[in-house]
Amino acid sequence: MRFDPSQITTAFSHLDWASWDFNIFANATTDALKDVAGAVFDQFNVLDDLGISSERFDAFVVSVAATLRGLNSAVQMHSFIGAVDALQGVGVLLQHGISNYLSPMDIYGVLFAALIMYTDHDGKSSGMHVASMSGLALEYNDASPVQHRALATAFALMKPTSGDGIFSDLPTSTFQDLRSIIIPLVLSTDESEHFDVNAGLSGLVLSEDELPSKSNRVMLMKAMLQVVEVGKVCRSNEVYSKWISAEATESEWLTSVEARLGLPSTRCVVDVVEWVVVQPAGKLPVANMR
Repeated sequence: MRFDPSQITTAFSHLDWASWDFNIFANATTDALKDVAGAVFDQFNVLDDLGISSERFDAFVVSVAATLRGLNSAVQMHSFIGAVDALQGVGVLLQHGISNYLSPMDIYGVLFAALIMYTDHDGKSSGMHVASMSGLALEYNDASPVQHRALATAFALMKPTSGDGIFSDLPTSTFQDLRSIIIPLVLSTDESEHFDVNAGLSGLVLSEDELPSKSNRVMLMKAMLQVVEVGKVCRSNEVYSKWISAEATESEWLTSVEARLGLPSTRCVVDVVEWVVVQPAGKLPVANMR
């Protein structure tokens, strides 16, 4: 089965969720993650195809939301708002034709990866945890500790071995296939992996005549998650100005944490982001995705 973007409905267009310029800051309610997740997953028939009840899905999303930093947190990029923004962004990318190059299971996997990638995020990067030799870094032997915790927490919340988990009615082999897609995608959101993803894209060749190889599909999905992380500032003027402010606040908080831990400051992201967003929109492919 191949997805045809022309046949995709706009079930959630009443809140403009299907637009790249969706303003999460104007729709930041406590139910935003549940609402956006329900709409995006419904858009691609995920629950019906995997036999997941809406009640179990909602319960899972609410449990994920409970691990995220709140609406008023100093950490916005990797918080509740960031999670809603990331999932909505992946949904839009899929609608703009990327779904043509993915299998149905790929689509389910990248949507779940986007939903859980900030689970239990404390606002610090994996690099910061490793540099400070935190308990989390020691627990995961310095290997993407933030991303490993997100995965471990999210899969525990799925309760795969209980009778009332989100995937309780899914065949074990299908659940394992889904896990095999989700895990490398979430791990790729470690900032140390970003350059590898960019390098992988340089040689990527896609054709709609046949499904790309698994390795090419995985690289494409990793790129999607990277786009929704750094592409926040490539949305409309109103939205990216909010993200610039959020990034500045988060950078100040991280600088204070680094100082407290005796680490050198690494927060030069704001200067880079501000340079990027003032470039002509025509030079930013993501900015043209309306």
